[in-house]
Amino acid sequence: GAQDQPLGDLPTPRRPGALALTEKAVKDIDALAKVFETAGIPKDRIAPTIRALTPYAAILDRDGNPKPAVDPAKGPSGQPSFWKRLLG
Repeated sequence: GAQDQPLGDLPTPRRPGALALTEKAVKDIDALAKVFETAGIPKDRIAPTIRALTPYAAILDRDGNPKPAVDPAKGPSGQPSFWKRLLG
């Protein structure tokens, strides 16, 4: 699509962004946005790229958000999970 087309001599931002996140070359998604900005990529290209990469960054724990504090033995409600209650 249009987002996969190169921008002048610059590589497509989305592919290096996913690679930078995967290889931990950047701290988080905000740092990646700054790298794109420093590289001279127009802001109207950065925003949709960052939006597209945010779910992937979250999977890698690199979206800049703290993890929810959930006890693995209990569900988000604080109660033991259904399966734990059922099976003991």
